[in-house]
Amino acid sequence: ETQKKDPVPEKKHNSSFYIKEPNFKDCICSGFKKNNAFNVSKSSGLYYDNKEIEVVISKKAINQYNIYSITASGVNKTDSDTIIIKEPTILKINIEDSAGNKKCFVGSYIVNVTHHLPVVSLYVKHKEFFPSKGIYHGISKKDTATGKVITIGNSWKKKPIEAFAQFFFNHSLIDELTLDVKTYGGMTLGWKEKSLQLSARKEKYNRGKINVKLFENLAVNEFQHVVLRTSGNDQNKTRLLDKSISHVADDINLNTKASRSVILYVNGQYFGIHNLREKVNSDYFKYRYQWKNDEFIELQGSGYKNKNFKSVVDYAKKHFNDSDFVAKISETVDVDDFFNFHAIQTYISNPDCRGNIRFYKHQDNKWKWVVYDTDLSCGHNFIRRNFIKDKTFPGYRYWYNPGYSTDLLNSMLKNSELKEKFLVQYCYLLATYLKKENFEEKILSNRNIIEEELTTHFLRRNHLYRESISNYNKRVNGIIKYFSKRDPTIHSHLEKAFNVKNTQHIKISQNIADFKGIGIKHSNLSTNKINGLFF
Repeated sequence: ETQKKDPVPEKKHNSSFYIKEPNFKDCICSGFKKNNAFNVSKSSGLYYDNKEIEVVISKKAINQYNIYSITASGVNKTDSDTIIIKEPTILKINIEDSAGNKKCFVGSYIVNVTHHLPVVSLYVKHKEFFPSKGIYHGISKKDTATGKVITIGNSWKKKPIEAFAQFFFNHSLIDELTLDVKTYGGMTLGWKEKSLQLSARKEKYNRGKINVKLFENLAVNEFQHVVLRTSGNDQNKTRLLDKSISHVADDINLNTKASRSVILYVNGQYFGIHNLREKVNSDYFKYRYQWKNDEFIELQGSGYKNKNFKSVVDYAKKHFNDSDFVAKISETVDVDDFFNFHAIQTYISNPDCRGNIRFYKHQDNKWKWVVYDTDLSCGHNFIRRNFIKDKTFPGYRYWYNPGYSTDLLNSMLKNSELKEKFLVQYCYLLATYLKKENFEEKILSNRNIIEEELTTHFLRRNHLYRESISNYNKRVNGIIKYFSKRDPTIHSHLEKAFNVKNTQHIKISQNIADFKGIGIKHSNLSTNKINGLFF
């Protein structure tokens, strides 16, 4: 009856998206370890070496119970205490004890498959998550009459629903908890795959943190919010672009979002490779810097609604020719950080840096920026277009360079001393870290991490994007080719934007390459070699 009411699924989608699943109302899920009503012979886990496993459930103090096995193929209720599992499965046990209390217990069994990445497994109530009424349903289309984009579906509402999450890292179950899950992102919520935000909520589920060291290079073991990103606009291409660019941004001392490739399962269904990322909000600055809420400001977009930041922009517009301008603007803006941020954004030709950015200021420090979202970058259509000029001294306004996105940089560069500093700094970055070789190294290194998973990933959700290893490699090579084309054009774009000529090739190296001992007057960034053109 329920299936008749649901819409007919697209042929390219797995029909399991539309299977009804029973659940207890108002019942927060728990892991099997937290019950004293029954024993489970095998705990939740990754059973890669088993074609099948047998799980025996023995009752203790249970008045009534129901056992469900949930897989990509559907939901099965079993009357037996012995369950044979032959594929990735969620076991869900609804119980009612002698006092009439209802409880739900959930466990993930990843069987008869092999993954070389960490696994995040979610259990959700089917109707709340899957199409056509769940949060994972969303499309967009243009209104033929007005030309405006129309959004359809619950993914756009970003409404949180309850989920039970298990985190398998280093081949072991590290943590499990009930939390909120909601869709995350902008226009890509109309794409076939949606990014998801996981949020621990102490006030709702008695747990306020996910207790896992999620990121290898970040010394943090607990998080309230994390994001499972599909890589946005790169979701049907490489899943490498944003995280690889972030790794280059790390090289030049910019704030980024830590990342890790993981496998996502939802109700036993394989959702493929996702990029686990930090969420940039107040928590991000609190656990990274031990700041308190009332000690810092975090902004996005233009930032003009904040009087503090708007006053900085207004000051720069009016006073860039003052004799003390460089000293005063340097008191409020971390100039090196600001210039590095715009150097990498213009080098990769990221149109989304028009407003999809984050920046912040501690009350005792200066404004700094976060490399936030670069999935739209590295378009070959920008190779010939002078993106640097469009963002520094714009002659025209395009959709990607509205005034608020260029005002502060443009005003600062009207000062001759800062203009020279920016130009030298840019050339220094091009001679050190913003090079095709560095980006290629990061991309291929990240590709190697997910290499063994790719064939399985392409087949996710009934071969969702019809991907293959050959077209995947073409897309990876397409990104690398962007950098091959970018390096020969970048200095000519700087030349035209800044009205400078005549470059000199400078090459400096160290006899010991194990540390960074070389710097230049105009930058606080060190390196172990310089090889590039300077004006």
